[in-house]
Amino acid sequence: MTKRPEDEVSTEELPSRLPTPPSPSAPRFLFEVEGVRYEAVREVEVRSNGEKLLKVERRVADGVLAGLCLVRRIASPSTYMMRTRMIEEVQLAFRLNHPNIAQVFHMQVNEEEDAPYAIMEYVGGPSLETLVCAALVRGQPLSEGFGLYVG
Repeated sequence: MTKRPEDEVSTEELPSRLPTPPSPSAPRFLFEVEGVRYEAVREVEVRSNGEKLLKVERRVADGVLAGLCLVRRIASPSTYMMRTRMIEEVQLAFRLNHPNIAQVFHMQVNEEEDAPYAIMEYVGGPSLETLVCAALVRGQPLSEGFGLYVG
């Protein structure tokens, strides 16, 4: 029987424990864009498709707090075509400007993780996806008035 490369056993050590989630007292540095540091202060949501939503503080060069935003760590696409589509979708979202849609400011790829991040406006409260899922669980559709208010 011939030896195949996929038969090799890795001796790479696994991390001893999972990294601690960020908190306001212990923010986690994500990346820097044009002199602005982005530090995660809370994981807002981890989705089933691997996406993470992070509440982030923006700090300018002298450490002054420039405000909160939302950073969406997008699940890294496995193929070139899927990655191209994801980039096009973020670019389209960047062009949307509506009071009921969170504004997308920038897209950044973390080179170490090979993970794309979308930097977005932070809007407090539940996401539309959360509200729709809650309505499905309850077995009751969202009201027509709510749909008109959001749309």
